Amino acid sequence: MKKSLLVIMIFLSCCISIPRNIYEVDRTDRKIEMVKKNLKIGFLNDLRSGENTDYSLLALVPFVISGEIKLDFPESDRISMGTPLKYHFSDIMKRELENKYSFNKLYISELNTLNADYVIDGNLNKYSCARNLYFYGLSVFGPLLWYLAAPAFITSCEFDIEVNIRNEKNDILFTKRYVDKEEVWSGLYYNLVTLNKVHSILIKRFMQHLLQDTEIVFKK
Repeated sequence: MKKSLLVIMIFLSCCISIPRNIYEVDRTDRKIEMVKKNLKIGFLNDLRSGENTDYSLLALVPFVISGEIKLDFPESDRISMGTPLKYHFSDIMKRELENKYSFNKLYISELNTLNADYVIDGNLNKYSCARNLYFYGLSVFGPLLWYLAAPAFITSCEFDIEVNIRNEKNDILFTKRYVDKEEVWSGLYYNLVTLNKVHSILIKRFMQHLLQDTEIVFKK
């Protein structure tokens, strides 16, 4: 029995192909608004601290409910981002703004020498995740509960991001701090091959708020 369960676990771990986070822009039929200005998107200052630690194998210890993978830098996790977050966020901002507005020029750059009518920058204070593997204290027999729809993984992430918009004189036109968190359960019958789904949900919600908040700048 133990041997068969181990074979099942090894099979699942080898055969499941989990794609990296892919952000999709929601295409709509709404009219793209003209903004006769240039916009430069800079990279967020990465102010995060900590490290990634993996204690997931503790789930195999009898009477231990779960083992945790702590990700203070989830882009280093092989099934999450795959791209440094400061680049990931700049690319997403550009794509979302292109989908909503038509600027004279919209580009990404970290050069301070380039002039633009608007500049978006900010700080990435935190973007951390925890992924828990659940064997429910039953060691190698834990996966039996997965067949009863109990979660195999629970992935939770949270972020703390500051966004600023400046004009060509470096005056701040907009500033706001965004803090949010999300949790996704994964089991044999749901979200098993999308452990990274939490990132899409969290970042999409952030962008929806940011686009709505910045209308006071770009819709003048």
